[in-house]
Amino acid sequence: MSKEPSKTINIGTINQDDRNWSTSGSTVNKGRSNHDGIIIRYPASNMVYKFKVSGDGRYCLDIQNANYDTFLYLLDENGDLVAKDDDGGFCCYWSQIPWQRLKKGKTYYAIVSGWRKEEGRYNNFIIWSHKGVFGR
Repeated sequence: MSKEPSKTINIGTINQDDRNWSTSGSTVNKGRSNHDGIIIRYPASNMVYKFKVSGDGRYCLDIQNANYDTFLYLLDENGDLVAKDDDGGFCCYWSQIPWQRLKKGKTYYAIVSGWRKEEGRYNNFIIWSHKGVFGR
């Protein structure tokens, strides 16, 4: 990505041998990031997380326990869309991007947003490693 969004949170490297990495957060009054030409479907407030993975493998991005209708995007280091999801999560209107093949040493951006202009709190944004969860 030639110009990283100013409010990006760098979470470092996700260890594929660990079960998961998680955090909580909020998109309330965060504003909309400029994603260098990436077309974000609706102008909702969002949070941007930058990360790498410790090894080639499959990873799942998941939002749980949100009080609003979430939308989740995964971009590669060039800002190209890898995957997106609106309501594929565990419950209600939560989002999940299941088991994407990610490459060691590459930078990725996860964007937690909302449907249309919705914003709110999420108690769990989780990045799961297939190897950490299933041992392979």
